[in-house]
Amino acid sequence: MTRHLVLVTVGPVQEFIAQARRTRDLWHGSHLLSELSRAAARALARQGGMLVVPALAPDDPELEEATGPLRPDGSPRLSIGNHILAVLPPGSDPREVAKATREAVLAYWSDVAGRVWRAVEAIVDEGARKAWDEQVREHVEFIAAWTPLDDDYRSARRRVHEMAQARKNLREFRPWRHDAPGVRRSSLDGARRSVLTRLDRPAEGATGSELRARQRKIRAKYRIQPGEELDAIGLIKRAGGSALPFVPIANVAAAAWMRHARRKAPDAWGALVSALEAWPGSDALRHGARNCCGALFPFEASIFFPSRWVPIFEEMEGPEGADAERETALRARRFGEQHVRPLLKQAGSPPSYVACLRADGDGVGAALDRLATPEANAAFSRQLSEYARIARTVVEERHLGSLVYAGGDELLAFAPVSAAPAIARELHREFDRAIRKALDTGGAGGGDVPTLSVGIGVGHVMATMADLRWLGEEALRLAKSGGPRALGGGGASRKNALAIIVDKRSGGRRTFRAGWDEWQGDPVGRLEADVKLLGAGLSRRKVHQIEDVLRRLAPAVGPWAAGSRGGASVASSADEVALKGEVVRLLSRAEDGTQQLRLEELGLDLGPSPADPRADAPVLHERLQAWVDRVLVALTIAENAPPEDEAEGAGEAAL
Repeated sequence: MTRHLVLVTVGPVQEFIAQARRTRDLWHGSHLLSELSRAAARALARQGGMLVVPALAPDDPELEEATGPLRPDGSPRLSIGNHILAVLPPGSDPREVAKATREAVLAYWSDVAGRVWRAVEAIVDEGARKAWDEQVREHVEFIAAWTPLDDDYRSARRRVHEMAQARKNLREFRPWRHDAPGVRRSSLDGARRSVLTRLDRPAEGATGSELRARQRKIRAKYRIQPGEELDAIGLIKRAGGSALPFVPIANVAAAAWMRHARRKAPDAWGALVSALEAWPGSDALRHGARNCCGALFPFEASIFFPSRWVPIFEEMEGPEGADAERETALRARRFGEQHVRPLLKQAGSPPSYVACLRADGDGVGAALDRLATPEANAAFSRQLSEYARIARTVVEERHLGSLVYAGGDELLAFAPVSAAPAIARELHREFDRAIRKALDTGGAGGGDVPTLSVGIGVGHVMATMADLRWLGEEALRLAKSGGPRALGGGGASRKNALAIIVDKRSGGRRTFRAGWDEWQGDPVGRLEADVKLLGAGLSRRKVHQIEDVLRRLAPAVGPWAAGSRGGASVASSADEVALKGEVVRLLSRAEDGTQQLRLEELGLDLGPSPADPRADAPVLHERLQAWVDRVLVALTIAENAPPEDEAEGAGEAAL
């Protein structure tokens, strides 16, 4: 009898993870997708399947159903990717196995949706129950493909993936039955109608007033703003994870600062915590996270930003009417001035920017194609799972970040800006160790070794979750797609690179990209050297002056600037001499406590440009602009760094 190789995919990934307005939406969406995949893996294992991805035994505790990402001892559970690969024993009917697996996934999803419904029923519109049921019923995407498994595992694996992708491309677009023109649409997904009841309808009688008060309490608990509309899926992500630990973005951004503040001003810190504990509305500000970043402060750190005092109180109390709003604003400012301001005066202000990290392997698929047996593939998968565990340690324990998802070679995390480049470097090194061990264990040596590209998007802590994620995704695409030659680096490699995009509210965008083999194999070290220079001998004023020179002496563009004509070559040479002379003059001036620095220290090369069909002046201009962008990226890192007395041991858990 024939064995079968079966591949199950669960989704949709975009709507479970990407559509998120708050941290809890993103965190719980990722958790839900992992748990749905865990349910699929558990069902396959119970039907006799040998799990290849994830490589777990049928009695492995990681397959057990759980309501949270932490085990009873507080350790994190393994994230399960949404592609599950298994080998079915001879005699098993793959169609029946796929049906049973689908039923198990949908049963878990239905149970989650039912729990949320019971918690939020009071804020769901009376006429939206059918829409709720339809949205829940139609949401989960389950695809299964299978093929006979003979001696050629490589071909079978390739074939089953192609079949699954072909089925995925044949999406079903069924129209909504319980929808109507003019209904309010979801703020997260305009394709689905909102299921929330409106709060602007007058309450009638004592019963109506009690219901309205209950609705306000539920909305405050789940941080649903008055103008926000949610469909069933958005409400499940918002309310389903409310009892589970997640780390707010503000806490990630301010992690190192909070540790500094606790040591610098222990009395003011303790007074603030006590005041929040006594405040009746503070329960909704609790996050419950117990990792290194979350345990520093049990409430949302947005309370440290004065501009957020009034919005926080308004969200917690839900005032109605102009008089109530004014009173709430007064209480908010009074609370902030009395309990938060003393801490800020002693410890300074927290960083206002945060980093979103996205990492993804390069060439992993090609390495998998070299695996000759399911057992080799499972061994390879186990090593990638071990890397995911190490990644959590790197992000959370060593650098006070927050890991949202790590499965296989993919990772999504948030971190303090000052720690993000170091996290990227450690992830790259740990991935290289893990992947080489995986290739040896799986017997897939002899080919190219997969690498890891990392993108870091730096945005304001009050930016939307979608914007922060988009910055991380954009930086990862830049790392993988290649970019301009890194100044002094040596080559414009595709993939196997680090890319950083800084999007400041004032100051525009700055980009840095370098292959991991550039800058003597340590592009992060170059950024760290730039940070030190900015604190010692290089002023930001000089950097901006050089950029101003670049604007004033911008080279001509067009065919006449290609250096093919005598007159154009002379003009280009003159431009190059003028540009070099002005840059050297600016750097040699000692002002604002700075001193003259060697070009080598600055990582700046003004010598003959590399071989290039363009004239020297345009090439030099491009390279100088890359230097300016790199130094200003380093400046953002420096501005968001912890105080000097906290710089050592940034990942230490001072709990």
